[in-house]
Amino acid sequence: MVHSNSEKMFTEGHLKNIGLHQPFFATAALHPNRTALSINGRDYCYAELASAAFGFASFLQSRNIEQGARIGLHLEKGLYLYAAILGTLLTGNSYIPLAPSYPTERLNLIVEQAQLSLIFFDAEESLAPAFPATTSEVFCDVGTLPLAEEHDVSPVCIDHDQCAYILFTSGSTGKPKGVMVSHSNATAFVNWATAYCNANMNDRFSGHSDLNFDLSIFDTFVPWKVGAALYPVIEMMDKATPGRFIQVNKITVWFSVPSILSSMSAMSDIQPEKLHTLRWMLFCGEPLLPRPVQALMSVASHIRVANLYGPTEATVACSSHEVSKIPDVSQGSIAIGWQTAGTGIFVWNEIERRVAGLGESGEIYIYGDQVSLGYWNNEAETRARYVPDPRTDNPAYRCYKTGDCAIVGKQGPIFKSRLDNQVKFRGWRVELGDVEHALARHVSIVECAVSIIQREGKPDAMVAFVRVSEKISIKVLIHSLKKMLPNYMIPTHVRTIENFPRTVNGKIDRKILPSLFL
Repeated sequence: MVHSNSEKMFTEGHLKNIGLHQPFFATAALHPNRTALSINGRDYCYAELASAAFGFASFLQSRNIEQGARIGLHLEKGLYLYAAILGTLLTGNSYIPLAPSYPTERLNLIVEQAQLSLIFFDAEESLAPAFPATTSEVFCDVGTLPLAEEHDVSPVCIDHDQCAYILFTSGSTGKPKGVMVSHSNATAFVNWATAYCNANMNDRFSGHSDLNFDLSIFDTFVPWKVGAALYPVIEMMDKATPGRFIQVNKITVWFSVPSILSSMSAMSDIQPEKLHTLRWMLFCGEPLLPRPVQALMSVASHIRVANLYGPTEATVACSSHEVSKIPDVSQGSIAIGWQTAGTGIFVWNEIERRVAGLGESGEIYIYGDQVSLGYWNNEAETRARYVPDPRTDNPAYRCYKTGDCAIVGKQGPIFKSRLDNQVKFRGWRVELGDVEHALARHVSIVECAVSIIQREGKPDAMVAFVRVSEKISIKVLIHSLKKMLPNYMIPTHVRTIENFPRTVNGKIDRKILPSLFL
């Protein structure tokens, strides 16, 4: 239970903490009975969620876990997951989502790298993971934690540059990379997004993304900053065709990858009666194509549509472009805009060492408040990607070098391609080398290459081209990959070929691969 006088729930010490979690607790003090979280028809008010969060925080402090530790969350979307996030942040620690849908081998790679002090899991849902890389002492069944009150938690001081969470993304060596995001990075984004959407306490936000995907930062912390409600999307059907979910839950702000809008268009899920409560539909994570946007705006002109851009290293989204009119389907992908509040982008012409002008191409660089701390325990990769701003001689000015190639348009850069072997597929960032690494472990595969292939009027395909020593079962191959990779990294097609096309220096000619599939 919580204090009857909710305004006194938070001591002066707690209110002085400036962190990603602080707006939630301030809102809980002012509006304890408003709905903070609604899951499958069960509403949790701010006071209930705060009490559960204090339970997690109290437990962490009772274990004498020092501030700055990394806490793993192997939990499905629900009260415990969101309370664990808040409780972890409240005690000055970093949370690391461990998606229950990930295969054990993938989770072990993350757990081994992250050096976790504790892993929360939900035994009631049979989610207790068997991680050989850890010992049983680091596990805690969240079902055993009691609710708590604010005075059960000792106030801690949160530094702006302290790490709030680490998200592990695909790595080219077969090992995931952990992106460290500070409280100030995340707070800068949340403050901008709140103002951008004119979020208010009457809004209902969707929670489409899993918590290991950084779009979840928007879903989670923007509504809680203003006293609004979060409606996590749980069912797979609702994730692919969310029209019914939006209608039933009267969602006002929707945020997802563009693939979802394409899926809605293909499945005739863009219907005015389903979408009439929406104020905003925001998209991020991959190129936003004009055709599904045209389908949306043609039947639901009241919805404001925005295309956002940003890698995990720049905290969710660092630029935005609101689509003000129905786009021309022949224009290619929609522009990504220029900046958020204290963060911006520019396109750099490396050959001429200058900022690219209108109509010119180059690599996207990001600078400002949302550029994250770097990669966990990976100084070499951090130095390679977090670089001095090439526009100035002052080494104190730092940028994130994205590896994304774009052409400068009037409404901002337009994404063209990756400069390396990293891609965005269905909203997820994937190192194709990571997938190839898993494929190469199959005993019958002699050589392999993975390519993302775009097809007119069809979803992008992730195609694995393989040269084999003996005939293999595609079904068995996919089954083996699922033991090593999350579902979003599993190729949609496998093609066996006798010989790979080669460049003059003997490397696989990846530019020719799409022609072998189409």
